[in-house]
Amino acid sequence: MLTSFQQFVRADPQWSWMPGVGPRQAFMERFVAWFKLILVALLVLALSPIWLLPAIIWLLVLRYKESTDSVQADLADSENVQKLMDKENRTHSVQNHMASITVVKRGWLRRATLQFVLWAVNLLARARATHGELSGIPSIHFAHWSMIDNGRRLLFLSNFDGSWENYLDDFIDKASIGLTGVWSNTLNFPRTYFLVFGGASDGPRFKAVARDSQTVTNAWYSAYWDQTVQGIDNNSSIREDLLKPLNTIEAAALLQRL
Repeated sequence: MLTSFQQFVRADPQWSWMPGVGPRQAFMERFVAWFKLILVALLVLALSPIWLLPAIIWLLVLRYKESTDSVQADLADSENVQKLMDKENRTHSVQNHMASITVVKRGWLRRATLQFVLWAVNLLARARATHGELSGIPSIHFAHWSMIDNGRRLLFLSNFDGSWENYLDDFIDKASIGLTGVWSNTLNFPRTYFLVFGGASDGPRFKAVARDSQTVTNAWYSAYWDQTVQGIDNNSSIREDLLKPLNTIEAAALLQRL
């Protein structure tokens, strides 16, 4: 059955593009990402006698600042939440969009820490988030942080599958450490400990801060507005395997994905 289907695809001119499509990630892209990650790990290990004492001092100062930071105690602004909800869960799309602007805490320490964390997150994501998942979350189409306004504000943009509540719950359950490492450097974030603990794991306060930082987006781009990340990943897998020589088990797995 599969052989006949493969012959049909090869013979039909409308599918002539299939064999020529390249891999999702080129070899050099994958190599450079892992090379950078391994190189940084080796440098961190080799230079530990130099950075260890400054790192301890930084951690102690950071911990003191964390203990005195103000945190949001109120619920999210109901009027802003209603405006956001009016734009969410449109029936013609399976995706939603989030745009958030937060204020970075004052002082060079927080700004430098945020820059370092964003650099580390980018380094890890380029090496590991290559098959439809980011930090174990299979619903994120796009996520981007940028420091703007000369480093005084943090902009976050994201396209994701499903509802806003489920999206935030996924972050809380699967990526709270990374999320806290970034947003703990901004005002009113829930109480954190040693940069990455606490914070986003305090679900109700985190969601209140996230809602208050959100702004309504009148227009945003989605390449596949009617497809989930898992659907796109499945379609890519079908395209990659469809014309390959497959054994019985591989053929059965491919037919199940069609």
